[in-house]
Amino acid sequence: MTDRSRRRLIACLPYAPAGNPYQDLFMRGLEADGRYKAVYGARGKRFAALRTWLRFRPTYLHYDWNTYYFMRRTKLMTEVFGFFFLLDIRIVRLLGCRVVWTAHQMEGHDAPFAETQRSIQRRFARLCEWVRVMGPSTVARAKEFLELSPDRIRVQPEGSFVDHYPNELTGDECRRALDLAPSEFVFLFLGSIKPYKGVDRLVSTFASLPGAHLRLIVAGRCRDPVFVRQLEESGRKDRRILLHLGFVPDERVQVYMKACNVVVLPFEKIENSGTVILAMGFAKPVIAPSLGVLQERLAAQTDLLYEGGLLRQAMEHTIALGPAALDRRGERNRQALEAHRWEDIVTLFE
Repeated sequence: MTDRSRRRLIACLPYAPAGNPYQDLFMRGLEADGRYKAVYGARGKRFAALRTWLRFRPTYLHYDWNTYYFMRRTKLMTEVFGFFFLLDIRIVRLLGCRVVWTAHQMEGHDAPFAETQRSIQRRFARLCEWVRVMGPSTVARAKEFLELSPDRIRVQPEGSFVDHYPNELTGDECRRALDLAPSEFVFLFLGSIKPYKGVDRLVSTFASLPGAHLRLIVAGRCRDPVFVRQLEESGRKDRRILLHLGFVPDERVQVYMKACNVVVLPFEKIENSGTVILAMGFAKPVIAPSLGVLQERLAAQTDLLYEGGLLRQAMEHTIALGPAALDRRGERNRQALEAHRWEDIVTLFE
């Protein structure tokens, strides 16, 4: 028997969405010490667990964003797909496969049927060997939301995206690429643009700030045409607001990150954020609400975390601090990120 055949196999579901490096890095971390082999599970939504088991016979079936399998446009269809999703899980458990789950959020950001989702998630959690969360502060919320014993909740932060995104350009080169002057103070929102992320509030808050030298860049894809028109109207009213609406390729991420003074993520509700990890890897300070795991990940710059509706005060605070002080906070963020490695993920399965 070869070393490769002796490795225990972990199948990961759902298939990673395009443009999100998280799952690839997660799987690489699992394989780092040679004891495990990680593969993507079956594509598609119908009985993906059973089809994955029939193809790979994995020891573990690991889920990330499980709402992909049951959230639908109506409550009735969500309940129907939830039933078949849970049936799929019960079948592979009977076949001897261990099911585990990384709960990125305690509830879906845009969930129209919150109680239905919660019911399905609780039943799913009870079928799991364990549920992983990203930080100690989430354990109590996971216990309550999932009605799960704390001894079945495991904590393991995610690693960084430093090795995934190109980072060769200087800050000056990135500013020139975006036609930004060295003297301009730049706020950045980067990522997919959705209602729960508070972009509309960010735009209106920024518009209320005085200062001809201020700039707000909103970069990312928005699939809501009504919201796109609202953003474009805001951009026409305030020329300091720079809209770069559309998919941001990996090689372009460094341009936005290194051109800005501070990243702003005005989430209305959040447990964990990959964009925070991305910003930390580029040594950027982050304005964000004091929610979820963000309080732990951004512990090196707590003065930039805000409570309730105090986004404007946080933005004013960063302007008053100035670029040099913000750079120091960004460097502390980068150093804090070094404590977490993707290779540590393997301890979850021991």
